[in-house]
Amino acid sequence: MILKTPEKCPVCNDVLRYEFGGKNLFLLQKLCDKKLDHKIIFIPSELTADEVKIIKIPLTTSVSVEWHLYNEIFFVWNDTSRIATKLPFFKPDLNDYKKLINKVKTYILFS
Repeated sequence: MILKTPEKCPVCNDVLRYEFGGKNLFLLQKLCDKKLDHKIIFIPSELTADEVKIIKIPLTTSVSVEWHLYNEIFFVWNDTSRIATKLPFFKPDLNDYKKLINKVKTYILFS
């Protein structure tokens, strides 16, 4: 699955900013964290910054979800213990952020 890297945040329509981050500082992230009610991170492909490889959304301070788009894998991460739970993949619909978060929470609840 190929998703083009958005220029604007799908939640608030603010411009996404590039940042080097992750465990090594070579990871380029495109993220929005200006708003208090959401945070969303797009990690571009190593081959081209125009394509998204991973979408990460923190749900709480210790739980986040990740879509690995190239492999069509969906994980729920416990960031504290670094334990991941693989759930059935679904294409994230970024047009309605609240609906997406509710769907993720339902997936987690019934898994």
